[in-house]
Amino acid sequence: MASFATLPPTADNDAIKPFKVSIPESDLQEMKTLIKLSKVAVPSFENTHTGEENEHYYGIDREFIVKAKKVWEGEYDW
Repeated sequence: MASFATLPPTADNDAIKPFKVSIPESDLQEMKTLIKLSKVAVPSFENTHTGEENEHYYGIDREFIVKAKKVWEGEYDW
């Protein structure tokens, strides 16, 4: 897997400048509301038979979505 902690030798270090991202609180609240209200599909063959052993034939595993939603709802520092 690629490491994003180190720059490639051809990168221009002088071109990299710190920056701030500013998102209005109202937009963050809207995103949190949308995440909270979003539904996760009920378990099915397609969303429970994914992963390396099945080579992702059916897309993202339902359990991954459930865990991601939980993190975004309560653990992620927006």
